[in-house]
Formats: sequence, C-alpha cells, structure tokens
Amino acid sequence: MFKVSDFLHHFNRHQDFARTARFEVRIAPPTGIADLATFELRFQCEATELPGYNINTVDNRQYGVGRPIASAPAGFADINLTFICAGDMWEKKLFDKWMNAIIPINNYNVRYKDDYASPKIEICQFDGAATSDLPTATSAKIYSAVLFNAFPISTGPMSLNWADDGIHRLPV
Repeated sequence: MFKVSDFLHHFNRHQDFARTARFEVRIAPPTGIADLATFELRFQCEATELPGYNINTVDNRQYGVGRPIASAPAGFADINLTFICAGDMWEKKLFDKWMNAIIPINNYNVRYKDDYASPKIEICQFDGAATSDLPTATSAKIYSAVLFNAFPISTGPMSLNWADDGIHRLPV
C-alpha cells in the first residue's frame, strides 16, 4: 500500500529533490580565436538541458517476434542554451563572432575544429543546500556533464516588438 511517509522518506534519504533552477554553465573559450579569449557567460545562461545519450538497436530474431538488442552508440544529442542579454547585447555579438570564426561569411572557408571548438563546456547541477533557487558558496555540485570540443551550430532569432518591453533572450 502506498504511504506518503514512505515516499517522503525515500527522497529524504537521497537529499531531497533535485531542483531544475540550481545549475550553472561554464564555457571555456576556444583557443584559436583571439577575439573570444575571455568571456564570462555563467550568469547569463537562463536555461539549458543535461545532454541525453542514445544507443542504436537492431532486432534480434531467431524465431518468432524480434527483440531489440544494443548494436552501437548513437551518440549525444545537441543541447540548447538560452542566454539573457545585457543592455549592450554583448552575448549576441560574442556568438555572432564565434559563428563567423567557424565559417567566415566573407569567404565561407571552414576553419579547423581545433581553432573554433570550446575545449570544455561544463553544465553543473547543484544540491538543495541553498535557501534560494540560486547556487551559493555552500551549494555542492551533485552532477556535472562535460562537453568536449563543442561549438555553436545555430543561434535563434530574437523578436523585436513595439508591444512588449521584455528582456532579450538568445537561443544557442
């Protein structure tokens, strides 16, 4: 029989619930692009996701109905990051420069990946030790996903609207 106390006890043993708002993203700048030598985006990332991982399967059928079995790794899916833009829109300018450094619009010659890929992007999930939704100095990292040699493949459009006075958000 289901008991609420058993449910709560289970999560209390496992440090409460993991909260979606307790995260940060740190992006190391690519080494081959001088214009992007220093930037700090961890305060601007409003939303992201922890990457998923897929395994390809094949049907194994010796007799009767086939059953799926693992065949090969399918790899990681692309992730989305949404950045809040500051008044001078330096985040938009930064990603425009980064995308142009990958494939310059003046000649369309693709650069070497070692020049434009970030050596490390780390997405960290923090525990519920903080009293607010933001990680603090007392928050502990409980999960971390590290992306190596990642780079932006698209930036989304940013709407302009006379009827709205909201904050710009840049989807990457």
